Amino acid sequence: MKMWKSPLWALAALLALSVAAAAATPVTWWYESATPGEEQILRSTFVDRFNAAQGDHALELRFDANLDASLRTALLAGSGPDIVYTHGIAYVMPLIRNGQVMPLDEYAEKYGWYDRFLPFMLQVGSYEGHLYALPKSYESMVLFYNKTLFDRYGWQPPTNREELEALAAAMQAQGIIPFAQGNAGFRFANEHYVGVFLNHYAGTDNVRKALRGELPWNAPVFVEAIELLNDYFQRGWIAPDYYSLTYEDYMTLLAMGRAGMTMNGTWAFQWMPAFFGQTGQEWDWVSIPALSDLAAYPMFDLGIGATLSINARSSNPDGAAAAIDMLTGDKQIIVDLNRQWPGEWNMPVSIVTAEDLAGHVDPRYARHVEEVAQAVAAGNYGYTVWTFWPPQTESYLIEGIELVWMGSITPQQYMDRINELFQEELAAGAVPPVPAE
Repeated sequence: MKMWKSPLWALAALLALSVAAAAATPVTWWYESATPGEEQILRSTFVDRFNAAQGDHALELRFDANLDASLRTALLAGSGPDIVYTHGIAYVMPLIRNGQVMPLDEYAEKYGWYDRFLPFMLQVGSYEGHLYALPKSYESMVLFYNKTLFDRYGWQPPTNREELEALAAAMQAQGIIPFAQGNAGFRFANEHYVGVFLNHYAGTDNVRKALRGELPWNAPVFVEAIELLNDYFQRGWIAPDYYSLTYEDYMTLLAMGRAGMTMNGTWAFQWMPAFFGQTGQEWDWVSIPALSDLAAYPMFDLGIGATLSINARSSNPDGAAAAIDMLTGDKQIIVDLNRQWPGEWNMPVSIVTAEDLAGHVDPRYARHVEEVAQAVAAGNYGYTVWTFWPPQTESYLIEGIELVWMGSITPQQYMDRINELFQEELAAGAVPPVPAE
């Protein structure tokens, strides 16, 4: 009897699992391109846990190297994934206006999302009084630097323009590139530096006014910010080989000590250990220095790195909402994702603090989470271009700055054109919402 009782029980259990799996309603989610290791992290840390925790919904994850194009095509055809993942507000806003994603108000009330997420971020994902997009992660620009190099020369991280310029001159005198930057293969990098100088020279109050249409973008304070950026570029402080350096190229220069600093986004936290691990040198970070008396220090330009919405044509919106809720509401999942994939999963939620991350992630990353939270609480935050600028203005901002650097147009002409485009898009309702102060 014992010889075949065990196989029968095993068969019964297998059949039961098969029936349960068949009864679960699929929830589809398309994610952007990732490495095989990153794919495994997301599947094991979240997808498998979600599917094991309940039997009503079966989350199916697909990675797509052409996510934006695939998503647009599918949504236009009335199909697509249940969970709509985009690269930010500028990407999801047209979907909202076209009715391709649904209001999340009822789910937000049901799951307590209004209390979980930073109000600042929920305001950005709202349109005409309704919530449509949750922030999957926030991003900010910071100043990474080669700590080994700084220690060797006795340099201190700069906090203001005077200190920054003295440091850049000292680096250049030693044959060291002050700022490791480049845009080869990724022209969008241009907007990172334009945004940094607008925020940290003109100050966030002026940037906020301009985004609301209360101050023109060709006001002197913004022209002066671009003049300063151009000055740094012409001095050779921003990588002389800027147009030929890829991200990997210039980060390698930083890790080798051939460059001293880089203005970079929080996504770099996930790659800094690998670059510096190859050279045995140390790295650290600080807030971007204040470039005028109008800017606070420390201050962080904030933006949404990616958004989560629900397809208006979804056949299982309840399942999509349940998956989003677990992803953003399970503290252990969030901690584990940040431990294994830092910089990609820094969710703007109140349930996870720097203390929760302590001992699980690099302390430099945990310090960033803490300092950003303090800055937001104090109102010391700026506005990233890829989150708050409308599409046509953003496109020219990226392309036009190269004309300034080449001497084809002046900073004044550059900002004149930006102002023209912005005012047109503002009148058309294409400017993303700017959070209340």
